[in-house]
Amino acid sequence: MEGRASRSYSPRASAGCRLTTGHGDEALPPAIASRQRPRRSPSRAVDVDAAIPILHAVTNDEIVGRRDFLDVARAVMRAMGARGALQLRAPRLAQDEPARFVELALTLVEEQERCGTWLVINDRVDVALIVCARGVQLTARSLHVGDALQVIMTGSNQCGTGASTAIGASVHSLEEGIAARLAGATWAVVSDVLATHDTATELPAARRSGDESGPALLERLVKYSGIPIVAIGGIVPQHVAPLRRLGVHGVAAIRGIWDVEHSERAVIDYLSAYDSGVG
Repeated sequence: MEGRASRSYSPRASAGCRLTTGHGDEALPPAIASRQRPRRSPSRAVDVDAAIPILHAVTNDEIVGRRDFLDVARAVMRAMGARGALQLRAPRLAQDEPARFVELALTLVEEQERCGTWLVINDRVDVALIVCARGVQLTARSLHVGDALQVIMTGSNQCGTGASTAIGASVHSLEEGIAARLAGATWAVVSDVLATHDTATELPAARRSGDESGPALLERLVKYSGIPIVAIGGIVPQHVAPLRRLGVHGVAAIRGIWDVEHSERAVIDYLSAYDSGVG
């Protein structure tokens, strides 16, 4: 995966209480550094491949900045339970106010331990290790999967139980999907899967067009990459069952969960749609 920006992640820094932001290491404020890190319950120290979340609720900077975000996030995590992941993505906050980003992650990881929902940190491998999140979602500008895995192997013992932090990759081709699997990724996210839509079949029409992007790429990844695929990009509950029948492992949503009146009800709708597409 060429063209990624260089980031100053260090296995030594990432395994301890320092943040590596690309602009030099920043020590955590004492109030956060002294806060006891969670230790995963032994009952959750399982093979991550056996329980990859099927629903990912992805945030952005605007969402995490809402006054009621934590209340809504807790409700979403409780509704998803062990079948879901809250993917904490707030690149501006993580870059400009990394200590606040860590504090937010520490608060959310408490709910991870209560209800079994995975907390997945977007991009920041160091933060995922600091807070003992269950996973990290890499982006096109993140560490390569193999490098992230090395960092995780160096620092994962701080969370107890020996449970490793799972890695999600972001892929844009079949070759990238295969490479992500071989490098150690647990799942791969593919975007723009609903570029066109066939209303008669509720399946992406482009899968029959020969276009090796969007829905056609999704189908190739599902068939040939050998890695569980999570689809994202305007997915609402009515898309879930046909995507599931296509072979997608899970789906990710932003607006479909966070921009509705009752986010926890939206979660139930996504999970019900997923179950209706199984079998």
